[in-house]
Amino acid sequence: MTKYRGFVRPNKRMALVVKDLTLSGAVEFLEDHSDGVILDENNKELTQEDLTNVKSFRSLPGIGEDSFTTRRSTVSKDSDRKLSVFNRDNTESSTERDNKRDKQS
Repeated sequence: MTKYRGFVRPNKRMALVVKDLTLSGAVEFLEDHSDGVILDENNKELTQEDLTNVKSFRSLPGIGEDSFTTRRSTVSKDSDRKLSVFNRDNTESSTERDNKRDKQS
């Protein structure tokens, strides 16, 4: 879960006010502080609009932190895979292809 940090910037310097804010806490922080600044874990400054878009994106069905799977499965290789008759008839070896290209040049 992404944690946000809330700063106030009354002038050029920023002062940390709150760290480990949740998404809704970050939105509330910006609503309460006119000179508030929110930074994410990558130190990217986010606006209230950015945070609201994140909230609306997570509210879509099937999207959210709990809907992502943590288990990764492997795809098995098909060792008996063969070219279809159509593809087999239209393939050529790399040597044949190189010879055709040399003749065309």
